[in-house]
Amino acid sequence: MRAKHLLWTLAGAIALTGCINDSEVDYNNQEAAPGNEQIADNGNVRFIFTLNNPASTKSAEDSGEYEKGNQEEYKLFNVQLYLFDTTTGTFKQKVDVDNLTMTSDANLNVKYTGSATVKKGSYNLYAIANTTKVINAAKESEFLANVEQVSGIVNGINTTGIVMTNRPSENMATVIEPTSNGSATPVNIELERVLAKIELTNTKSAYSLKDSQGQEYANINLNNFKILNLSKQYYTFRHVDVIADAAEVPAVEPEYTLPKNFGVIADNDGYLIDPTFYQKTVAGAENFDNSSNIFAQAFVQHAQVDWGTIASNGLSNSIYCYENSMFRPAQWTNYTTGIMFEGAMTPNKILDEQGTAVLSKPGVIYYFNYQFYTSTAAVKNIGKGKIPTEGDAATDAQLKSYQIYRFYNKNGGYSTYYNYWIKHVDNNNPNLLGVMEYCIVRNNIYRIQVTDIKGLGPGTPDTDIKPVEDDVLLGINFSIKPWIVRAQNAELE
Repeated sequence: MRAKHLLWTLAGAIALTGCINDSEVDYNNQEAAPGNEQIADNGNVRFIFTLNNPASTKSAEDSGEYEKGNQEEYKLFNVQLYLFDTTTGTFKQKVDVDNLTMTSDANLNVKYTGSATVKKGSYNLYAIANTTKVINAAKESEFLANVEQVSGIVNGINTTGIVMTNRPSENMATVIEPTSNGSATPVNIELERVLAKIELTNTKSAYSLKDSQGQEYANINLNNFKILNLSKQYYTFRHVDVIADAAEVPAVEPEYTLPKNFGVIADNDGYLIDPTFYQKTVAGAENFDNSSNIFAQAFVQHAQVDWGTIASNGLSNSIYCYENSMFRPAQWTNYTTGIMFEGAMTPNKILDEQGTAVLSKPGVIYYFNYQFYTSTAAVKNIGKGKIPTEGDAATDAQLKSYQIYRFYNKNGGYSTYYNYWIKHVDNNNPNLLGVMEYCIVRNNIYRIQVTDIKGLGPGTPDTDIKPVEDDVLLGINFSIKPWIVRAQNAELE
């Protein structure tokens, strides 16, 4: 499948709490590691760091719409530049660029300009923004091995801003010709945030549920939510690869090379590769228990904690997270990043075993065929439904096999739950998972707007492990808008 709408423009920043966990080495900003040949002709270079720089034509990763974001999301405190000889891969210089000057324009471009003294040469250039950690490496290969995988949990944007990096493939063989006079050679570097952003908006104070005749039988207030399967690791410089379609991801992770695996996600069979990509296998999906601790708030470890309150009055909840991607057949509920909603359901009427509407709100009620009852006996006597021999003692699974659902009173409302799995690109085929269809990619905004609830969710959280499109709870009108934003109108059913 062509991942037509994969987005990459720098919009949708994500806050990092994790830093590069390597030894701190002071290069004093200029000199190469001992033994490296000194390069003459030091001079001034003006570095221009661009955030949100829309291409003139839509690329495979570009939604065509952009968002500047808030100041916290685009602020740039410093940039570390690591320069490696284009031919030998030998480390030549580390440059710290600070005292940055910001400008922006009507096209939502955000640019920072700063100058530094740099040696003349042809370099493969690596940029890391908003971090104080220093990477010690004499060779380019060592640098990539040391800098790459970072662990942590996103709790918001650090006071030092969101970590941002360039794509090395776009700054390979950068020729720098410094000048010593008043002018400075300009070098353009595009940065992208290593985080993504989820924006959740609830459009109504209450949702009406109606039967096949158009009569209301209950209404729901969405109160709480939690983000499921939040990745806890990321690569400093994002990885991509092309993997031919198959039943399973390759058993051995390949070795990544420049520039092939550090650029744009390919249109055909192209994947973003995160640090746990090759752990998320189809063979291991059903028994995956998150024992390796790759996810926070893991779907398979669901507990009645970590709920957030859904914003009201048209306001949005904003959540920052790391990228999370998997091979096409491995887009399962226990790997994919999603949202669990908790709603308070109010039935229009509850009938007892005599068919009388009760005025109280029992601790437990049963739903069958658009009606609520005080017991399974009432379902049988009044609703004329079949019930399991265990009656009220039956499990939820046993009740479900008879199209009966049990609900529990929580603070005056009956809890009901919905799962929504976040899409990156819609392949417009509800019966086939597409490449990169359900995933999170850095530097994107995933805008999810709940517009309707089309049906009654279960009375306990649905934690079934399965491919995400086996049982879609949310109907969505999918569109892509600006950071880059991926806007999704969600109808819960």
